[in-house]
Amino acid sequence: MKFDVDLATGTVQAEFSLNEAQEILAALQAVRNGTVMPKPASAPPMWKMAVPSESDPDTSYETRIWFGFGGEMHYACQCGDAVYRKRFCKHLQRSNKVRVGLLAGLS
Repeated sequence: MKFDVDLATGTVQAEFSLNEAQEILAALQAVRNGTVMPKPASAPPMWKMAVPSESDPDTSYETRIWFGFGGEMHYACQCGDAVYRKRFCKHLQRSNKVRVGLLAGLS
């Protein structure tokens, strides 16, 4: 799920997947009906890695990759491409390549 908050106008714009929308609607219906929603068994594991910058050797960016309960991939990086342009940046690509390589080595 992604949120964009505009403090100047006081508005919030949200973007979410179909699975997340179904979970939100089910939670709202449970609140309206007074029933309790079961909690997920556990939070999905998150991959974290610090990736050094190519242009500045003293700078590194923290990357995070995780998967939702529906299998959709979520990601975050501290660099400008990921934060402002909302792109899967080169730091995330490197981090994901290491993650996949380690997972392949475990099997």
